Amino acid sequence: MTPRKEIGKRLQLERKAQKLSQSDAAAQVNSNRQTISAIERGVYLGSIATFERYLMLFGYSLAITKTKMPTFEELDDLFPLED
Repeated sequence: MTPRKEIGKRLQLERKAQKLSQSDAAAQVNSNRQTISAIERGVYLGSIATFERYLMLFGYSLAITKTKMPTFEELDDLFPLED
């Protein structure tokens, strides 16, 4: 699952836990239901400001992390050889 899809799924769970419809959430972040749907499906390609407002609605913030490639030793742990 891509990071955008993971984030979208988490936001969807948060919204549902607060018993908000997509339209209710959209109104709170000055957006529309279609945008909220796209964010939650991990396909949103709009403004970062809108994405950030939706994150902040549920207490999240936008951050950046560097993706690290696994070492050969870590690959061995991830994919052990079968005998």
